[in-house]
Amino acid sequence: MYLSSGRSAPHRLGGLSGRVVTLAFDPDGRWLAAVSAGSELAVMDTAHPSAPVVRRAVRTVTSLGAGLIKPDRLAIDRGGRLVAAQTDSIGVYDVRGSSGPRWLAGTYDCSGARDLAFAGGELIAAFDSCASIWNAGTLRMERQVYFPRTGNALVGHDRILYGSFSHVLLLDHRRTSPLPSADAAPGQPHPVLSGVIADKTVSTRRSPIQPVADDGRVAAVLQDARLLFWDLAAHRIRALLPLAFPATCPSETKPRPPAVCAASFSPNHRTLLVSGYCPPPNMDGSSEEGRRHATYRFWKVDYPSW
Repeated sequence: MYLSSGRSAPHRLGGLSGRVVTLAFDPDGRWLAAVSAGSELAVMDTAHPSAPVVRRAVRTVTSLGAGLIKPDRLAIDRGGRLVAAQTDSIGVYDVRGSSGPRWLAGTYDCSGARDLAFAGGELIAAFDSCASIWNAGTLRMERQVYFPRTGNALVGHDRILYGSFSHVLLLDHRRTSPLPSADAAPGQPHPVLSGVIADKTVSTRRSPIQPVADDGRVAAVLQDARLLFWDLAAHRIRALLPLAFPATCPSETKPRPPAVCAASFSPNHRTLLVSGYCPPPNMDGSSEEGRRHATYRFWKVDYPSW
């Protein structure tokens, strides 16, 4: 792994035992956590690149998943001490200690996090239809918050950016209302309904909207290989950037699979990196051969500053 400010040559931070599969910066952009395909977790201090790299083995709750289930979501706190990683469950690692992960309590309908983030003394896991919030110090669940719709969620600027099939919403996971129809799991708080800060109709295409970034002023989302920027103060879409990539991937089967897009927001909130991926037709995209024949595209976008 290498670190570059854009003004100097990349500086090598450290290596992992295998291909890097997941990366995460802390909210201030100083600490970097990374996980390899060999289930090795590494934490690096980018302010002191020559400092020793802290390494831990990533574990799973079930023994059958050991070495097979790779973390697909990762978060690190501001102090670089706590790392949350999702395998078959969400585990929190204290990288300055020697003990194993602490597995967080959850529920069946809130499983498979779309996003993990430490924010304001809390650890937030955002799912398709709900979010679980734990106290970052005690790791005790404080709230289980349900969303008005089902879609894709991203923990943004101390709130949740949420996309359905035609709408983008800003949700407040702290300002909630009762949800009488939901039952609380034993030992967990009663589920509540999230507050809605803003609701914007993006299009009538009825295709999934993927939240990408939120810096507190402008929110970015992806729909059908189009990058849209929502000015939160003016409550309107300020810019639409079509990406030179198909919305669906070539395939001999119907329906054709959608293209997979991912995005990374720079710690200084100035640059957005977007990647597009399509597996090769009639080939397993998760195999080594499939990855070699897949179609990849990458874009670097200056984040707007209206």
